[in-house]
Amino acid sequence: MDKELQTDLILLIPLLLQLGGLVFIWASENIAVNTPDVFEGRMEAFRALLYDPDDRVRMEAPEIFRVLGKRRPDLVSPYLEELRRISESDANRVVRIHCLGAIKAAETGVAGFSRD
Repeated sequence: MDKELQTDLILLIPLLLQLGGLVFIWASENIAVNTPDVFEGRMEAFRALLYDPDDRVRMEAPEIFRVLGKRRPDLVSPYLEELRRISESDANRVVRIHCLGAIKAAETGVAGFSRD
């Protein structure tokens, strides 16, 4: 990837977060499909969204872990236990299901993952 484009995407992340949790997650998912590397060192913002007071944000937050888990499972693996805990205890059924999907994607991604 062009270094200038990567820098632009990295700078975009905090701006998207200011727009609101859902917009941030949706835009980040789209970016992560083709450019997952820009999220290295930036996963704590998504972790925080797992505990957002808005149920809609909490329902979507695990989805970025799912998308990245398929492409860069190493970015998601530090959060697997937390996702597992949420999948077993969250009051919202959709949050639990999406956390399980993120876990499955990351664990499946680990099997075929290679950082050449």
